[in-house]
Amino acid sequence: PYNILSKYAVMDAIATFRAYYAMVKQVHTIDKNFPNDKMPEWTLWRWYTDIMMPVYPDFIEMEYRGFWVDRDEQHKGQKFLLDKRKELEKNMAKAWNVPETFEFGSSTELGKLFEKLGWPCVERGKAGYYNTSESCLVEWKRLGKPCIDDLSLYRTIGTFLHTFMATSDDDEAGWNKFIKKDKDGDYKIHCNFNVNGTTSFRNIGSEPNTQQIPVHN
Repeated sequence: PYNILSKYAVMDAIATFRAYYAMVKQVHTIDKNFPNDKMPEWTLWRWYTDIMMPVYPDFIEMEYRGFWVDRDEQHKGQKFLLDKRKELEKNMAKAWNVPETFEFGSSTELGKLFEKLGWPCVERGKAGYYNTSESCLVEWKRLGKPCIDDLSLYRTIGTFLHTFMATSDDDEAGWNKFIKKDKDGDYKIHCNFNVNGTTSFRNIGSEPNTQQIPVHN
């Protein structure tokens, strides 16, 4: 009801306003009690006014502008990864004498399979099945068991598809759910940035975190 809610309409702004001045006071207290011995001219307050706040407009512009996604290149990447995954499934199916429809992505089913094949137990999970963690794969590879490298790559491809590429335009996994078509017909992602938002005062992105792209594989 308006007559009840109207008196609280600017409560959020008032709380933000009061919190800002409380934090300004805290910053000045820190600067006074814990001065920067190595570079006394660089106080927290100076860092806030000279570095943090001036970069905000740039990050806001980046969020608003977004970045372009080349759908054709994305589709090429999807096809390459999906074809490679199919090839790995054939290799593993042949080596372990299972159908190509086997759940290679299931740790439980893999644990059951490796025990059935007579592989030595490296470690058992809580459910009682063979564990198939990376350390277990390393040991089985040392023992000469087949297709361990294929399984590792299979998992890497699965993670990459789920986290970034997705398997098709209809797949809501990975960055796909953030790709939007604008009025000009371009595909873009508008991620969010938390400026100096980590405990070490670095910038971090979200929805999606575009700073988390792997540099290997």
